[in-house]
Amino acid sequence: MHNFATWDEAYQFEGIHCRIAIDSPTDDIVIVRISGSDVGEFGQAPLNRLKNYLSDDQQVELFIDARYAKAASIEVSNEWALWLGAHRSRIKVINMLTGSKFVEVTAGFVRMFSSLENNMRIYTDAKSFDEALTTSLLKAFPTLSSVGRNSNEINQSLGNVIKVLRIVRNMSQENLAEICDLDKSFISDVEKGKQPLEFEMIIRLADALSIKPSKLISLFEGVGGAG
Repeated sequence: MHNFATWDEAYQFEGIHCRIAIDSPTDDIVIVRISGSDVGEFGQAPLNRLKNYLSDDQQVELFIDARYAKAASIEVSNEWALWLGAHRSRIKVINMLTGSKFVEVTAGFVRMFSSLENNMRIYTDAKSFDEALTTSLLKAFPTLSSVGRNSNEINQSLGNVIKVLRIVRNMSQENLAEICDLDKSFISDVEKGKQPLEFEMIIRLADALSIKPSKLISLFEGVGGAG
């Protein structure tokens, strides 16, 4: 089973065969990450947890990252199909990334039997999925194009981009700090807009986040997608 990292706030289920992490970084975005083979060892717990993020007042955009998932049992697939069908009025769109042909076929089954043909996008390309997630997250975290240009707003805008990329890359603040040989508190302050960044530090962070510095800057300025 792939031992993926998770960002700091994610709620995690860890079993013998499967690992699931769920969180909602914004009010209208929920991210589910699955690795291994989901044979139902958690029962209804992940779906019950997921339900906590749904609201009658606002539809959510659901991102399911299954790039490291190997398989799901028929029982689990049926449960997901029934659950998604029952809650489709509270879900704006479902974006699911598959990492194997088996999971792709399973996702197609779930989409068909939950009557979500027009509301569920199945991705087989991780880059496209990550770009879609980045675009949605950046709508919630203002970048330079949507704020002013005083120093505090610039610092917060850059911090927002770092946070979004960290979430998309599925990294905790501690993971990012360790790669950059920094304290976790430094990353926390950057994301809160409390820590100005020199260009050299931007390069270090971009490298750790697997993105070109020019691309990071374009996101900071409010243009382009993750790459």
